[in-house]
Amino acid sequence: MDPLSVTASIVTVIHLATKITTQCWDLHSEFKSARKDIDRIIDETNTVREVLERLARLVDDIDRDGDSRLSDFDVIVAPNGPFLKCHAELSSLKAELRNATSSNFKLGFLWSLKGKDVARRLDRISRIKQDLQLALTTDQT
Repeated sequence: MDPLSVTASIVTVIHLATKITTQCWDLHSEFKSARKDIDRIIDETNTVREVLERLARLVDDIDRDGDSRLSDFDVIVAPNGPFLKCHAELSSLKAELRNATSSNFKLGFLWSLKGKDVARRLDRISRIKQDLQLALTTDQT
């Protein structure tokens, strides 16, 4: 995959993580009963975004230096790789948050029913983030 495509894909997911964080901050002030879960979503999406920003900088550095290591990113951006899994999980989380906030039900009640689902999704995102961090660490050695 060419460096521009890799960077563009990473930036797209960074924007998605930022939108989720913004949406959560809007919810944070409205719904006190869900603050713990919302804080966890904010923390996890912020750390994923930081990892993706490091990844984007690394791709940019590799491209600028004409380094051949860019082929290593094929594993990261492969169809079943951590990057696309990250994109899918964040997209699903964003849709879930949007659905919860547009519901006619009180979010706090709705959230309590879905709290375990949120925890499982954040655990998956955390594992994906660890895979991305491992790829970054491996690539920089």
